[in-house]
Amino acid sequence: MIRAVSNNPLSLLVITQDEEFEIPANVLRHNCPCAKCRSNQRKAFRILDYDPKEIKILSVTEVGNYGVKINFSDGHSFGIFTFDHLINLSKQLKNSERF
Repeated sequence: MIRAVSNNPLSLLVITQDEEFEIPANVLRHNCPCAKCRSNQRKAFRILDYDPKEIKILSVTEVGNYGVKINFSDGHSFGIFTFDHLINLSKQLKNSERF
């Protein structure tokens, strides 16, 4: 079973059977999987309508047994972050920290 909790407004704690990892709120917001954000992410010169340094997690709601919905401080709460998506983000963060 995988769980995602936010005890800290600056990151999301994801707990799996094998490990625990945190994903910063600004990374989650930038990688929102909703249709609008995915469309914006494909643009070469994306103009953010929020300040990444100011993004906070206000609440996390479980969606079935496959993911969570996150309410961000900029009012955005449309994407459903599947646990697979969160695990992939964690792997990307780990790989980027090695360099």
